[in-house]
Amino acid sequence: MYVFDSMNGELEHIYAAGSPDAGVYIGECYPCNAVIDDAVSEHNGLGYSGTNSGGNLLIVNSTFRYNRAGVVPNSGSYELCYPERETTIVGNLVYSNNQADTPAIDVALLAMGNGILSAGGVLNDIERNLVYDHDKTGIGLVPFLEEDPNDSVPLPEEWSLTCAESKLVPPQDPGGGILWDSMQNRVIGNVLENNRVADLLVASAGTDVSSLGHCFTGNVYTTTAPNNLEVLAPCDATGSGDWSDGEYNVAAWLGETHPPSVAWQTAPLPALEQQVSMPDAATAPAHPATDVPKQIDLAAISVPAKPA
Repeated sequence: MYVFDSMNGELEHIYAAGSPDAGVYIGECYPCNAVIDDAVSEHNGLGYSGTNSGGNLLIVNSTFRYNRAGVVPNSGSYELCYPERETTIVGNLVYSNNQADTPAIDVALLAMGNGILSAGGVLNDIERNLVYDHDKTGIGLVPFLEEDPNDSVPLPEEWSLTCAESKLVPPQDPGGGILWDSMQNRVIGNVLENNRVADLLVASAGTDVSSLGHCFTGNVYTTTAPNNLEVLAPCDATGSGDWSDGEYNVAAWLGETHPPSVAWQTAPLPALEQQVSMPDAATAPAHPATDVPKQIDLAAISVPAKPA
């Protein structure tokens, strides 16, 4: 399910499997004014990907499992309207995204083994998700290295530009590769377990991680990198401690060998379960999309139950 350079939409009751890229994708929009609700995305390179999207963009009540990586919003100048920002990820079930036998683009290979991974994303809210069984991180806030960019990284004061406004700004040649740091994300009330590198992780590749502005509060977890993230950077309070204690070398991912992509034509897929049909699909009148997206009561969404 692929949405690009569009806004004011609603994607719900989706089953998506077998894509080298993402099972569900929304890219290049700000504000997107969009909702993803009740999706199941599995056996893809990425469960969800959102390059340079955000702004009233909600991903809720969905399941991302058995992909190379789960939910991966990211920034990059290879599409317009950067950076990725203000995506709300609430009440999702994200587990076992270590699947080596899927088709996969390069980013999916690199991101393998992560649950929710903000790769250069900013100002995202990640709350009340159940995230478990990943070879790397449960929730990781990491940089994205763009080796051949089309523009330089916008300053924070430019993050509020709409997509239409940012398209009018002439690009600036950065003269080489650029680093999109994840910044100012809020991670609250998630439940994480058995994520082998860390349940919660913040990393960069040259930037002082204490300056990135993330915050963590009320999460249930065992491990973080750096250590004691909820003490270092609590939300709506002043943190303290040593950011170098347990700091993680995320640049090592670039040198790792990953299981190669499997051709999408032959990649194994689970048996397709019976899907619920739209009532009276053959005779129902058209419903023009003039009343979307629907309103979501985020406060009413709780951490989902773990499946049997």
